[in-house]
Amino acid sequence: MAVRRVKHGTASVVAAALIATGPAVGEATSSLGAGMYETVLTVTIAGERQPPETDQQCFTKTDLEQLEAWLATNLGEGCSVTNLKPSAPMTTFDIACAGGGEQVSTRAELTAGSDNFAAVITTTEDIGGEMLESVFAIAAWRVADCPAVRH
Repeated sequence: MAVRRVKHGTASVVAAALIATGPAVGEATSSLGAGMYETVLTVTIAGERQPPETDQQCFTKTDLEQLEAWLATNLGEGCSVTNLKPSAPMTTFDIACAGGGEQVSTRAELTAGSDNFAAVITTTEDIGGEMLESVFAIAAWRVADCPAVRH
């Protein structure tokens, strides 16, 4: 997963730009198989849509089952998952980050199928009384087995 900090004016919006991400958590991802996933990320900041980005990454079954903790960790130090609500096919949760003095709210919705997933992550940041919303939409699907690792 690539964590991006998107500058908007003087604000730094933490964007979990899941260009190399995995699908929903636990119960919602139990049907997903390990393998190579192609992901398409579309970012919208303050209503302005950025060009989509595409990438591929291999995932183990464990990677696919532990996205929520991994996502929170990649947003920054001191970030953790709260309000986790797994319910096939969708899992929702919030991500809370301590410190920094910023008022940021992050909500994630992840949906998984048998060989694909979709995620929408919405971050709202209070910048001097102005609310800035960023939306990260991810669509991903399994495209192949992962190449064998040679030692």
